[in-house]
Amino acid sequence: MRKWLAIVGAAVLLTGCGGGSSDPNNVGGPVPDGYPQPGSSTFPPGGYPTTPPTVAQLLRGRYLVSSAGACNDCHFPETGGLGPDPTSPFWMSGFNEDPTINPTGLGAFAEGPIQSFAANLTPDVTGISNHSPLELFNGLTTGQHHHNFGLLCQPMDWPVYRNMTSDDKWAIVAYLKSIAPVNNPVSFAEQGNGSFGFSTQPPGPPLGPPNCNAFQPTLPTSPAPIPAYPAGNEIPVTNTQGPGLPTAPATLAQVLNGRYLVTSVCDCASCHGQANDDPNNPNWLAGYIDSPTLNPTNTGFFQLGPETVIVPNLTPDPTGLGSNGDGSGGAWTAQDIFNVLRTGLLPNVQQPPQGSQAPPNFVLPPMPWPSFRNMSDADLWSIVAYIQSLKPVHNPVQASNGPIPSVGFYFDQHGNPLTSPFPMPPYPTQQEINFSDPASDQ
Repeated sequence: MRKWLAIVGAAVLLTGCGGGSSDPNNVGGPVPDGYPQPGSSTFPPGGYPTTPPTVAQLLRGRYLVSSAGACNDCHFPETGGLGPDPTSPFWMSGFNEDPTINPTGLGAFAEGPIQSFAANLTPDVTGISNHSPLELFNGLTTGQHHHNFGLLCQPMDWPVYRNMTSDDKWAIVAYLKSIAPVNNPVSFAEQGNGSFGFSTQPPGPPLGPPNCNAFQPTLPTSPAPIPAYPAGNEIPVTNTQGPGLPTAPATLAQVLNGRYLVTSVCDCASCHGQANDDPNNPNWLAGYIDSPTLNPTNTGFFQLGPETVIVPNLTPDPTGLGSNGDGSGGAWTAQDIFNVLRTGLLPNVQQPPQGSQAPPNFVLPPMPWPSFRNMSDADLWSIVAYIQSLKPVHNPVQASNGPIPSVGFYFDQHGNPLTSPFPMPPYPTQQEINFSDPASDQ
């Protein structure tokens, strides 16, 4: 969801200015006061970065990068943001100017007066080979740019990822350091100024190293850490018995896992929560709000060509998932929500009859269901459990509209699917076999 924000100029504003404390690990510049400091997290035993990565760590990193975190939505151009494919020779190689490789122009974003380009995240000299594991970890934790250019530019979602567990961030670092290097200079990378996240420059001739601080004058408003459960817009679930969804009432463990995924990994709030990743927000996950006061960045409104996409209310209110949206009444069931995450098919949209040659109608981008569908059943049911436990927020959201049906985003003119392979190819693929990075590189 988050990676498309800059397409419509709805990026959250960030900065690296202000009197922060010094950086004890010399990863570049002061860290703003109140943020987690570099090196404050303990290294997990038995794996990266203190010892070579374990297979379990690499598989967890792969899962977070390709499925739950959907990093490929920006950093993998070949499928046009429609899911992961680690068999591709361009896997996680960032923005590519070649239209035969990147036909949709994925990874180039308009950020007000500047342009952002999704960086090459492979361990190539044009990517992250000159970033130590600790520097990558700190980028996810503090947003600090490797080359002392201030904070990483949006739409890189470090304000969300900073709330991930240390183990999960190390798993991401281990996986990115383990994939095959791809030579693909992005923006300032060809000048030796490769960026982890997004390389950025004003439009026109290059003016120097990327620096978002001059254009992003406020710190993110989302809290770190996420407020204790239950927060203001969460109805507490206390059930600790039974198997939980889908065969029994949701358990507290399911809800807490779903909360972690929604707030810290999948980043649902960047579209559905007015870019405010805070469950104390009275409009938490209530979808697009047409108000410059409540939604100053106009987050959740997307113009994708002639198609207007407006993100819906996810709370169990009649203006949200408390109604099936077609006027016949009836709330979305847990299975309805699960099906959208797994198949991209909405319960209230008429589909072609069974056996028809016509392709189905899917939920529109920027909803990253082609990535989320690769998540485990347990994680998807956890997300369902959490969403159904929210307090209802009354917020009528105008339906998306436009002349192009959703099928146009997922199939070409011949009806061939444009999405990525499902299920994910077995690990490792030919792009996941590089273990040359020394574990001592911290």
